[in-house]
Amino acid sequence: MKETFKKLIQLTTILGVIFAIGFYLLNKGLLTVDDTTYKEVFHNFSTCLNWIQDFYQLWSGRITLTILIHIFTNLPIQVFKVANTLIFMIVIGLSYKSIVTLKDDWNKNLKNTLLIVLFCSIFFISVPVINSGCLWLAGAMNYFWPVAGMLISMFPFVSELKGKSIRPQYYIIFILSNFLAGFAEQTGAILVAFGMITILWQKLEKKKINKLLILHYIVIVVFTFINLLAPGNHIRSYAEELKWYPSYSMLSVSDKLIQGYLQVTNHLINDTTLLFSFIALLSSFSILTNKEMRKINKVIALLPILYVCAKVVSWNQLFGGILLQFDADDFMNDTFFSFKKFSIDVLYRPRILLQLVSSSLILGIITAQLIYSFKTKKTGLIIAILYCASLCSGLALSFSPSIYASGNRIYMATDFLLVIIHSFLWIELFQKLFEKQKYLWKILLFVLAVLGILCYTHLYRNGIQNIIY
Repeated sequence: MKETFKKLIQLTTILGVIFAIGFYLLNKGLLTVDDTTYKEVFHNFSTCLNWIQDFYQLWSGRITLTILIHIFTNLPIQVFKVANTLIFMIVIGLSYKSIVTLKDDWNKNLKNTLLIVLFCSIFFISVPVINSGCLWLAGAMNYFWPVAGMLISMFPFVSELKGKSIRPQYYIIFILSNFLAGFAEQTGAILVAFGMITILWQKLEKKKINKLLILHYIVIVVFTFINLLAPGNHIRSYAEELKWYPSYSMLSVSDKLIQGYLQVTNHLINDTTLLFSFIALLSSFSILTNKEMRKINKVIALLPILYVCAKVVSWNQLFGGILLQFDADDFMNDTFFSFKKFSIDVLYRPRILLQLVSSSLILGIITAQLIYSFKTKKTGLIIAILYCASLCSGLALSFSPSIYASGNRIYMATDFLLVIIHSFLWIELFQKLFEKQKYLWKILLFVLAVLGILCYTHLYRNGIQNIIY
C-alpha cells in the first residue's frame, strides 16, 4: 500500500496529471461544419459497409479515420474530449520513450526535466497547427491521431536500430496503431520510408531482423497503399483543385516542388520560429563546443546562429539612431524570410531564389550538425533522418492540390517530429550541464517552462475561439 501511494505522489505522476488537465481544458468540444457534414452523410447509408465502399470510391482512402469520426459524432462530446486528452498523453509518453531509447547514456535524474521540455515544446508549435489539427473532432482524427499512431508504429524501428529488444506481445499494439497511421498519407509515407531505412541499415550491418518487425512493416505498407490507391483520391483531388487551386495542373514538376518547399520553409521559419531557432542554436552550440571538430566546421556552425539572429532580432531598435529612415527589419524580412510573397509568375525572380538558396543552406547545415550533436554517430544519423522526414512530410504540398484546402494542419507530423528533435537536443545539453553547471541548466529549464506557459496561455486565449485553418 505504501509503495502504491509513493508512486501516486511521484513528480512524474503529478506532471502527467497537470499536463492532462491542461490539454483537456484546451478542448472545448468544438463541432465544425465538417463534423456535422460527416454525421449527415453517414445517415444516408443503410449499412456501414455501404458507406465505406462509397467513401473509398468517391472521396478518400482514409477509411479507419472517418469511421472514428462517425463513432465520436454519435457520442457525447465529452467522450471525444477525454479520448483526445488520452491521445495527447500517449504522444507525450511515446515521445519520451523514443528519446530515452535513442539516448546512449541516460541520466534518470532528468526524466522529469524531459517531460517538462516535451510539454513546453509541444506548445512552441504554432497556434493554427494545434488549433486546426488537434482541438476539433474531424481535425484531430485526420491529423493528430495519425501522428500518435505514427509514433507508436515508429517505436519498434527505433528500438531495432538501437539494438534494444521489445516484448512480442507489444507488437499487437504496434500493428493496431497502423490503422491510424497507415490510413493518413503523410504518416503512412514517413513510416514506409523510415521502416525501409531501418531494414536496409540492419542488413548492411548484417544484423538479424525481428520477424515481427517485418510483419509490422508489411502491414504498414499494405495499409498505406490501400489508402493511396483509393479511386476517391483522384476524384477529391480534381474537386479540390477546381475549388482551391484551378491553375495547379498547369504547373511544372519543378514549379510544384519549389512552391511546396517555400511553403514548408515559411512554416518552419515564420510559424514555428521557437522550435526552428532552438534546433538551429543547440545543434550549432554542440559543434562549437566539440573539441574534436575542425575550425572550418565551427565557422560554418556560426551561419545558423547568424540566420536565427537575423530573424528574431529587431534591427530597427538595435540600430535605430544610426539607421534613421532605413527600415532594416523590413529589408531583412523581404530578403530572407518573406516566403509568402510569391506567385508563380515571380517564382524564379532573384529575391525568391535568394530565399530558396539561403534557407536550403541553413537547413542543410542543421541536418549535418545533428549527425554530430550526439554521443554516437548512429544516434545522430537517426535524428538527422527524422529531421529530414519532418521537412519532407510538409512537402506533400507539392503533390496534391487538396492539401491547400487543409491549411496549417498538414504540418502536424512535421511539427511533432521537430518537437522530439528539439527536446532531445535540450536533454543532451542539460546532461552536459547537470554535474558542472547545475544552476545554469535550472535557469535554462525555468526559461523554457515560462516560454511554454506563455505559449499555452496564448493558445488558450486565442486558439479556441474559432478554428484557424
